[in-house]
Amino acid sequence: MYRNHVGLITGAGSGIGREIAKCFSLRQTNVVIADINAPAAEQTVEEINRSGGCAVFIHTDLTCESGIRAMIDFAVSTYGGLDFLINNARPFLPRGDYGQTLDDWDLAMNVLLKAPAVAAKYALPFLQESGCGSIVNIASTNAFLISHQPVTYHVAKGGLLQLTRYLAYQFGSQGVRVNAICPGLIQKEAEPIGEEAAGRRWNMVEMAKVVVPLSRPGVPQELSELTWFLCSEAAAYLTGQVITLDGGMTLGDQFDVCLRAQNFQSQTSPSSSQVQAI
Repeated sequence: MYRNHVGLITGAGSGIGREIAKCFSLRQTNVVIADINAPAAEQTVEEINRSGGCAVFIHTDLTCESGIRAMIDFAVSTYGGLDFLINNARPFLPRGDYGQTLDDWDLAMNVLLKAPAVAAKYALPFLQESGCGSIVNIASTNAFLISHQPVTYHVAKGGLLQLTRYLAYQFGSQGVRVNAICPGLIQKEAEPIGEEAAGRRWNMVEMAKVVVPLSRPGVPQELSELTWFLCSEAAAYLTGQVITLDGGMTLGDQFDVCLRAQNFQSQTSPSSSQVQAI
């Protein structure tokens, strides 16, 4: 059952986490899917194993320290070691004005910041033994920019970057590398979707033409390939780094985005002779 490496990915039942798990499996890595959504995680496991990979699922509540420790112990007992820890999980966080409760803050901090820190603590002995131990924290451009996401998400992701630097500094002498990725606009995986979701996806594509210099959103496969690179030997001298994967979105300012939006609208809107007065 043991192949070249063992990778543990939190929140891998769907979305970006699922793509990371599939990518690692294609690289001869035994994959542990840690998620609180059992049906979605089991589907990921089935998909990987059906395609010739090797994956298992453990139901994990990242708000509970004993659950985090059990997750690490399960990975090691199942495959005999641990090489890569990918902290990707994200809870559902309510959006809106600045009105979050203490419960909202606790959920965001526990899953997005405390869980990666505690997971790193329990994974460290096994990552040391690995000889190629690597942690990748999936952060966000919201770690340094403000958007429609809730304040709890922004603050937790900002803290995750500093956690990444701290762990890299402390763990480096023990042979463990730690890096973070800050994705920008990432289009969700292609699957049958309802009319409302289709409209949101179209809007993301159109928005990307305005705010992203590369004129498109990223795709999960691009993020998963970067995650694999950070764990691979090709990145053996790379640690403590924050890599922004946003197609250049964070290079501009808001005034320039307004100008780009104005130009885009003038190029795509019908001429005045085609517009009826209402």
